[in-house]
Amino acid sequence: MPTGYTANVANGKITSLKKYIESCIPAFMIYFRDMQNINVREPLKFDFYYANALAEAEKKYADFMNSSEEEKSILYKEYIDDRFEYIHRRIEENKEVISRYKNMLSKLANFKSPSEAHDKFVEFLSSQLHQSIECDDVFEVYEDELDICHKMSFEKYVKNKEQDLLDDIAYYKKESIREQESANQNVQWLNKILEAIDAIDENARVE
Repeated sequence: MPTGYTANVANGKITSLKKYIESCIPAFMIYFRDMQNINVREPLKFDFYYANALAEAEKKYADFMNSSEEEKSILYKEYIDDRFEYIHRRIEENKEVISRYKNMLSKLANFKSPSEAHDKFVEFLSSQLHQSIECDDVFEVYEDELDICHKMSFEKYVKNKEQDLLDDIAYYKKESIREQESANQNVQWLNKILEAIDAIDENARVE
């Protein structure tokens, strides 16, 4: 049975060893993944996500550091308002979810196991709901978050924001270097295999 890489050998579209090897290159290169009608002879054009993200992170940091006290104050108020709105929304959502779990438990209480062989299954039905309630009952965490917001001063916000932006820069810088190294390795790997393909003598006798 042919695979995605041998189908054209099976149907006779590929008879050249060079073409067969080239058609299999995408299996070993992330760069070509999900691409159609690939020409591995074309120069690689990388989209450096982390390099772009790094530039954006550096711009955000510069914009924040260069902003006035008044502008920072507006950002501070927006941050606090957004956090309060988000936390209160999550609390209400969790209350509703837990209510649904408990409602299902009350319905399950009237369901009797049809036999001893089903007892463990019925216990499982109940345990899943109890586990979900326990996992979603995180109201203390939300109360702590609200307390943090109430106590967060403007100075603390500015300090935290600056550190968050610096952390973003450090992260994207690290990943950008790794991204560039991966691209270089891809280019080197591809160049070597293409050189090996070019060295193939298609007219050589097969022993």
